[in-house]
Amino acid sequence: MMATYSYTKTVNVNKLYRELGDSSIKPLITNLVIIIDQITIETSVALDVAGQTELDGIITNHTTDDNYYIIQLKIEKAIEFGKELISQYAAQNILAGFTVSDVLQVMAALDNVKNALSAGSLYVALDQLALVTPTALITQADIDKFRHRIQDYLGVART
Repeated sequence: MMATYSYTKTVNVNKLYRELGDSSIKPLITNLVIIIDQITIETSVALDVAGQTELDGIITNHTTDDNYYIIQLKIEKAIEFGKELISQYAAQNILAGFTVSDVLQVMAALDNVKNALSAGSLYVALDQLALVTPTALITQADIDKFRHRIQDYLGVART
């Protein structure tokens, strides 16, 4: 016989879905409705004492902070920033009249920086940028501009 369990609590929906999905009662849950702070959970059968205790514990111990989600969002934003930085630098090089040969040289020299930026690993990008030797194609001013943009994004002191 189907059963309904109701709670009043503000939740992080994605996190609560994961927490319920990791529980032993997951196979019994047939519906989950969250409207503002009203949570309704329907199960295919009435939960036994252990199941009810587990469900109550999940809801009671649930917090709206979600470090995994927060970190994931920060990484996604860092990836967007890194890709934007790469495309701006590429556009700058095209406007400067770089040849295919020039672009290949720049790509080879900045490959580790580009990979780090594309992955959202901005501190790694800074470390890799410090290893780049200035050339006629990649000037110290270019390196400094890259480094300062990344440092400004991270909110760390410019070096």
